[in-house]
Amino acid sequence: MLQKLVCVLAAVLVLFGSSTVHAQSSDADRIIQKYYKAIGGYENLKKIAVLVRKGTYIEPGYNLILPTARTISKRPYLRLVGDPKEGFAEGFDGASWEYFKAKGVIRSSGEAEAATRRGAEFDESFVDYREKGHKVSFQGIRKLGINRAYDLRVDLKDGSVKHYYIDL
Repeated sequence: MLQKLVCVLAAVLVLFGSSTVHAQSSDADRIIQKYYKAIGGYENLKKIAVLVRKGTYIEPGYNLILPTARTISKRPYLRLVGDPKEGFAEGFDGASWEYFKAKGVIRSSGEAEAATRRGAEFDESFVDYREKGHKVSFQGIRKLGINRAYDLRVDLKDGSVKHYYIDL
């Protein structure tokens, strides 16, 4: 009798757990669809081939501040960050690299390589997440300052986790 009860409880837990994951996934997919609509549609997003951002680049752990930095991204996975005139740049061209005025270009390794590779992802990690091998789940609604936002958790294929907070 006890063995049957344990089997029934195990079956209920499996069914409940899988439906919870499916509900989180479908909620996440609905939020992603709202995101696409808010930015002009998935098709228009995919038409963007190059993004250029200008501003101050800061890496607090290295006491690095570049006030005239640029981030240039090109679909699918090319990226340049920094300003060689300021003495530092990093990028991804199929492999991660860093440029230092005093040392020239060196190939990155370890966590620096992984961070640069993740940063080279052109679209946000939740865009086409299944094709990328990522998992997305809806974590609830969070209050951020005076605003409320959907919290999407993205478990990247490499084991890293990102959270995206998307306006309601």
